Amino acid sequence: MKALKTVALIAIIRYLFIAINAYINLVQPYDGWVNYFYLPAGVNVIATLVCGHLGALGVGAGSFVWNIFNKDMDLVSALTLSVVPVLSCSASYFAYEKLTCQTLSTEWRTPSIQDISRFVVIYAIINSALHHLVFPYVLGGGMFSQSSLFQMLIGDFLGAVFLFVCLNILASLLIDLMKFLSSENEA
Repeated sequence: MKALKTVALIAIIRYLFIAINAYINLVQPYDGWVNYFYLPAGVNVIATLVCGHLGALGVGAGSFVWNIFNKDMDLVSALTLSVVPVLSCSASYFAYEKLTCQTLSTEWRTPSIQDISRFVVIYAIINSALHHLVFPYVLGGGMFSQSSLFQMLIGDFLGAVFLFVCLNILASLLIDLMKFLSSENEA
């Protein structure tokens, strides 16, 4: 039951971040597929680093719900495009572990900034490549090019880095607030 709750929570968060991203047009209007700033990439990375395979499944579930309710596509296309983020997260985590740690760890540990940076780069490359392998078959061949591959790569990277910076700032503020409140209680 805990696993189902984890997947559902991540799916809801992923869905909300996709909705938020649809209204953020920093560089160009968002066409719903590829952008230079993709905030949900941060959710994908965090969910995978913190929750492992359950995080990847939550990412896929959130993507599926988004595709069903907000895209004009059939069930098979929506499912196919929802499996890609699961594969991207899983493959990225596996590559990250193999390339940086040389062993698959069995215990979770808090990732360092270097770990997160490596994982974000690996994720952006794998996610962009996998999506662009699937896009022509699911959405039609002439729609995507090398420029959209580059856009997705940059968008995934910037979105993930932005979310990590925001969470780091928020965590620092909360720590400072807790220290302040504890010093007030002591006085």
